Amino acid sequence: MLKKLSKYGNSTTLVIDKAILELLNMDESSMVKLQTDGKSLIITPVSSATKEKVFYAPEEAMHVALRTFSSKQQQKFSVTQEQMNELMPAAQKDFKEAFDKHKKTMELFAKNFETNEEFKAAREILAQKYDPIVQAEDYVKELTALQFQFFPELKQLHEELRRITEKYTAQCS
Repeated sequence: MLKKLSKYGNSTTLVIDKAILELLNMDESSMVKLQTDGKSLIITPVSSATKEKVFYAPEEAMHVALRTFSSKQQQKFSVTQEQMNELMPAAQKDFKEAFDKHKKTMELFAKNFETNEEFKAAREILAQKYDPIVQAEDYVKELTALQFQFFPELKQLHEELRRITEKYTAQCS
């Protein structure tokens, strides 16, 4: 059987037919182990009794942790849609000004994010150390510290963004 890979956000997916899932005693919530011999991808069902830690690639761990962390942070604030509509234009303006002010910093960070081998290795260790869903807050805290370690110029931008966020969340309280 030939299958075509599909784009899903920043990831690529492989759709597995229901008949194959049933043959392997799997469903959409099944845990699988991925292996490769360098030429083939081997997908093996893992029993729910197996207590193996789910491994995330560094990039995936970062995105999962940031989404989880952001979602938890948003739940802390009870903002009405009316408040959101009222504050959004001013908040967007302040955030845009901060990013414009630090445009060169952001360009440098984006350029070196994937090419800095030490930073990549540190993110890989981080991906293995934390579960990006269960330990999202710890992961994000340590990722932020790593970013400041490798890219110290980001700290000033981060502080400005924190102040802007606090300003608008205080107005919602």
